[in-house]
Amino acid sequence: MVVVQIAATSGRSCVKLLESLAYSSLWVAGAAAALTAAASQGMGVALSGPVLGLVFCGTLVVYNVDRLRDLPQDFATAPLRSAFVRRHRTGLRGLVVVALAGSFVLARVLDPPALGAL
Repeated sequence: MVVVQIAATSGRSCVKLLESLAYSSLWVAGAAAALTAAASQGMGVALSGPVLGLVFCGTLVVYNVDRLRDLPQDFATAPLRSAFVRRHRTGLRGLVVVALAGSFVLARVLDPPALGAL
């Protein structure tokens, strides 16, 4: 019985983790950075940490601002995500602020041609 309870608790924790990664757009931001890295490598361009960071942070900002702004319309098509956004609105706003600050810092680090390409 204890094993079943541990497995059920572990399963719920795993679901919460996956929901957090997906609904906070951390997964999407990670995928955007990974695709940028793959494209850089495929084109033979040197991989740049600041560019990857800017892609990651910028993606977090855009997706989360969209989620927070369009919550009423989003509820009809994605009720589970909308419920997550409602429950974690403050945390998502904080994530936007941190990612926006990170974007500005990383943008200052980049050379003007890199910013133009972005």
